Amino acid sequence: MPTSNAGLISYAAGLLLCSLVTSAGCSSAAASDQSSRNTGKPTPPVRCEAASVVLITLDGVRWQEVFHGVDTGLADTHGLAAYERVDAAELMPNLHRLASQEGASLGGGRDGQAIRASGPNFISLPGYTELMTGRTRPGCVDNDCGRVTHSTLLDELAADGCGKAALFSSWASIGDAASMSHENVRSSVGRYAGDLRGELEADPGVAQILAAGARSAGAPGEDDFRPDAYTGEAALAYLQAAHPRFLFIGLGDTDEYGHADDYRAYLDALRRADELIGRVAHFVFQEIALGRRTTLLVTTDHGRAYSFTSHGAESPESSRVWLVAAGSGVAARGLVESGRERHLADIAPTIRALLGLPAVSPSDSGEMLRELLLPQPATMAARTHSQLALAANGATRSEF
Repeated sequence: MPTSNAGLISYAAGLLLCSLVTSAGCSSAAASDQSSRNTGKPTPPVRCEAASVVLITLDGVRWQEVFHGVDTGLADTHGLAAYERVDAAELMPNLHRLASQEGASLGGGRDGQAIRASGPNFISLPGYTELMTGRTRPGCVDNDCGRVTHSTLLDELAADGCGKAALFSSWASIGDAASMSHENVRSSVGRYAGDLRGELEADPGVAQILAAGARSAGAPGEDDFRPDAYTGEAALAYLQAAHPRFLFIGLGDTDEYGHADDYRAYLDALRRADELIGRVAHFVFQEIALGRRTTLLVTTDHGRAYSFTSHGAESPESSRVWLVAAGSGVAARGLVESGRERHLADIAPTIRALLGLPAVSPSDSGEMLRELLLPQPATMAARTHSQLALAANGATRSEF
């Protein structure tokens, strides 16, 4: 604590300055100033950026449905009726609107302009690790390679102390990609697991939904898998209550139905995911309308093989993924042609830029998606908020 009146005044001024810089509730600048007085050594202050990001992943979702709608060949194979064969705008109206009108998207154009998982094995844990770190992990080629060995976005956010970050996931093993430490991340992964989960459950609404999810049967997944309905509702409740600086929402029903070769159920899972995307987007644009810089990104960890049921190294086409981004810092320009192939590793550097985190530049790291981060017209926030509010008016929260 300060040891003089002058020190007390300086310390309070530092706290006030930080509270004006960001709504995240950070005292890093004041703390570092006081630390330098106590130790006699100058400590660089941390500048807290008043920005937040929500990242949603839909596990194992193909780019074809996202940009083109129901696949005719798979519809034939699975006996879908004519009324079930809809385009992307009808299948996932909220995501389609973000991708084509209110935001920007990658991965829906020519093959040479694609965005891909780096692999070499195109499965979940390597994909999520690449997403969270912005780097590939050569030794991680399956879902059993253990906890990540490089600092993740969540680790970096915990270190700078400028606001809350949290992770909600249907698939429990994603926890291995979330953080190097069990002590850094507020997470609820699967029905029962997670680090610092008690901090999430401190909110009664979140606790109620997580408890209901823990009692669920786990279908369509196995073991500790939690159905997306509970994951999405809990994450949205936390977002609305805590206004975190970074929130990761990992949905998994789609991949489970893909492996089961149930194309109709896969499409239904996409529709449910799209409803959640619409509700999250509604919140994001409400925040923007209130003057808070907030960005939404939606992507996947890997694609699918031509057979639909599988993915991995034996099916290189399953490396192809996609990305949709909207909100603060993102130009509303629809499908973006990058001029070269992009990778999942490029998403973490982009999020770092949006959040004001220091860049990470080892030789094996991704590059910022500069083609997405163009100046946005001043009228965009009001327009997108109005449009998405209309889309979300009919969405109601499920009761558990």
